[in-house]
Amino acid sequence: MTTTLTTTTNFDKTVTTLVLRNIAENLRKRAHWLDEGSWLQATQVPGTNMLRYIAYGDLSTVAQALSEATPPAEDALTIAYDEFYGAQYGRLVGISDIALMQSPHNLAAVAAERLAFNAIMTLDRSIGEANRDYITAPSTIFAGGFASRATLTQASGTYLTMALVRRAVTELRAANVPTFPDGTYHAKIHPFVARDLMEESGTAGQWLDINKYTGTTEIKAGEIGTMHGVKFFETNNGTYIGNGGAASAHIFRTLIYGPGYFAFGDFDSIEAYMVRPGGDHTDPLAQKMLMGWKGFWGSQVLDISGVGPKFRGIDSVSSAAAAG
Repeated sequence: MTTTLTTTTNFDKTVTTLVLRNIAENLRKRAHWLDEGSWLQATQVPGTNMLRYIAYGDLSTVAQALSEATPPAEDALTIAYDEFYGAQYGRLVGISDIALMQSPHNLAAVAAERLAFNAIMTLDRSIGEANRDYITAPSTIFAGGFASRATLTQASGTYLTMALVRRAVTELRAANVPTFPDGTYHAKIHPFVARDLMEESGTAGQWLDINKYTGTTEIKAGEIGTMHGVKFFETNNGTYIGNGGAASAHIFRTLIYGPGYFAFGDFDSIEAYMVRPGGDHTDPLAQKMLMGWKGFWGSQVLDISGVGPKFRGIDSVSSAAAAG
């Protein structure tokens, strides 16, 4: 009788394939910040860990009426770019030989699932936090008419409201920021802030919950409802700023955006690894198995001269998070 063991030929490749398959599945289900159409591809600058995105601005003037037999004046294309650096991320899990023998569970499979989830959450959070921390005018709106995060207070006047959503949408439209193919802007919102918005707008009938959609409207992962031409997606990643308001008030960011508002690039796809027990000289008695992942990527909110930001961030507090 023969038994499949962690030392079986190609067992390590089977496990790493399982990690990568779980990563692919989690990308579709849980990577809210890499939703389709929201980002543009940046490319690596050869020989560096820098990523670069090239943008072309719109022609600056409206075309004029032509005079007979006279060509119009020539315009030059406006070429702009944004550069940013990537970083390497990774996680490692160790499992002892005794745990492998005595556990009633398939610890290799459990570790593969947890590593895949961790890889995607790390990727998603790093992008969300880069977006969360970009506050250059005119991209940020502070609730209650305040001028900065540090002055926001824990009060109902600084919750997210319909009026703030309308303001953000109006500013995006005035800046000629296009909508997504579904005709809406999209938004990332923290669950606490989503509750405030739904409660504030409930009696006015402005919030449309997903269970009230009609027709064949496609519902995407994390989507919770629409308002004023904005689809809202609930996520904890990158939407909580911290207790940096007045009297340590907890600050949240709701990001409303059009397509291609940030650039993303990776130096290589996320890779999975496994070292079987006794796989190197640090484990001479074959006492542990190591499993892990690593990846190298970077992202940058785009605010290029001649193009401008394609989003508005609304910084607010929440009734669910008391100061302290």
